[in-house]
Amino acid sequence: MKVSFGKGEYSWTNQADSELTQRLRPEIARFEKALKWINRLEFIFIMFPIHKVGSSRVPPLRAPAPSRRHPPPPGGPEPPRPRRCVPQVLTMWGFSKDFADHMVFPLVALFFGTGNQTPYVSAAVIARVFLDKELALFKYCPERLLSGTPEMFAFPNLEECYRVVADNIPARVHVNRGVARVVRRRGHVEVTDANGVTEQFDEIVYAATTETALQTLEKPSWLERKLLSNVRYFNDLIVTHEDEEYMGRHYELDEERDDMYFIRTDPANRKKVEMSFNLAKYQPHLVERDGKRRNVYQSIFLDGEDQANWTAGEIGENKVLKRRWVRAFAHTWTHFAKWVPWARFIQGTRHTWYAGSVTLFNTHEVATMSGLAVAHKLGAEYPFADDPLAMSQMRMYMTIAHGLRARWSLPKPSKK
Repeated sequence: MKVSFGKGEYSWTNQADSELTQRLRPEIARFEKALKWINRLEFIFIMFPIHKVGSSRVPPLRAPAPSRRHPPPPGGPEPPRPRRCVPQVLTMWGFSKDFADHMVFPLVALFFGTGNQTPYVSAAVIARVFLDKELALFKYCPERLLSGTPEMFAFPNLEECYRVVADNIPARVHVNRGVARVVRRRGHVEVTDANGVTEQFDEIVYAATTETALQTLEKPSWLERKLLSNVRYFNDLIVTHEDEEYMGRHYELDEERDDMYFIRTDPANRKKVEMSFNLAKYQPHLVERDGKRRNVYQSIFLDGEDQANWTAGEIGENKVLKRRWVRAFAHTWTHFAKWVPWARFIQGTRHTWYAGSVTLFNTHEVATMSGLAVAHKLGAEYPFADDPLAMSQMRMYMTIAHGLRARWSLPKPSKK
C-alpha cells in the first residue's frame, strides 16, 4: 500500500521519511492521542466534522477619540472586521495549518474520496479507520501517520465470485427495466417499469441512491421525504488514461518507490484534493508493451459543481482511455447526524427496505452486509454464523441500520 502525497516541499509518503513528516512528527504523534479521545467520545464526535469551517464575527474595533495623535480615519470610523473562518476539532488540539492541509486532508481524501468536502468528514469516522479493533483499515504510524502494511486480503477473482452468486439466485433477474413508479398498497407493492409494465411483489428493497427512492416512491411519508433527502450526492468524473506528463506535473512520481496511490492538494485551496491511481501496480494482468509494463492511471475529480478548478482538462486527449461519470454520496458529518442513525425508523415500513453502502459507509463490505441484513429481516438465515469476525461486524451493522432489537435476531456468535 504505497501512497504519494503532495508535491515538492509538501510531498510525503507512507514508505519513507520526508522533510514534511520530520518537521511535523510531534503533531503526528499527538494526533494519535486526539483520535483516541475522539474514539472514546464517539457518540459526541460523530457529529463533529474533522475541520468544519464555520464563521464568527470579530467584535468591531472601537474608534479612538479624535486627537492630534489619533485623527479620525477618512470616511468616518473604522468599519467592523469581516467574518473569519473558525476551524474546529483539529484546532481544539492546537494542530497547525500545515498538518491539516498537507497531512490530514489528503489522508481523509484517500480513505473516503471526499475531494472538496474533506473538511466536513466526521471526526469519529476518521478515528475508526485507525482505531477500530475489527474495522480499522490501517495501523497508525506515529512517525509517518499512515502505516505502509495494512492487514487486508482480496479475492483472487472477484468477477468469478459474482458469477457464482448470480448463477445460484433462484428468483428471476431482469436487466434494462428501470423502475418508474412504486405504489405501496395494503399487503403488497406494485412496481411499474420504464416501459409501463406493472408487476406485483410482497416487498421492495432499494439498493440504490436515496434520490432514486424519492423519485420513484408514490406518496412517500413525511419521515421518508425528510430522511431520504438528507443524503447529499455529488457528480464525480473518473478518467482512465496513460498521460505520464500530466501525472509528473501534478504528483510526485518516483519509479523506484513504486507508488500506487497519488494525492494532489490544490495550491490555490488546500482543502480541495484530487486523486489518481496506478492501476498497473495492483492489476498484473495489464499487458506489457515492448517488454515494459503499461502504467495505466485513473484520476478522480470530485464534485461536478467545481469543474472550473479541476485539472482534468490538462490530461492529453490522445492519452485518455475512458471517461465515466458517477454519482456518490459524501461522508460529511451531516450524513451521520441526519441520516445514518435515523434510517432504521423507515426500514420495513409499508413493505419498503433500504440497502447499499449509503446506509453507513461507502465501502464494498457495508454494501454486502446491508443486503444480507435485509435478507435476514425478511426471513433468510444469516449464512456466516460460524465466522466470528463476520458475526461481530454484522451485529454492529444491524444495530446501526435496523436497531438494537434486530441485532439479537442473529444467531449466537461462534465460539471458534
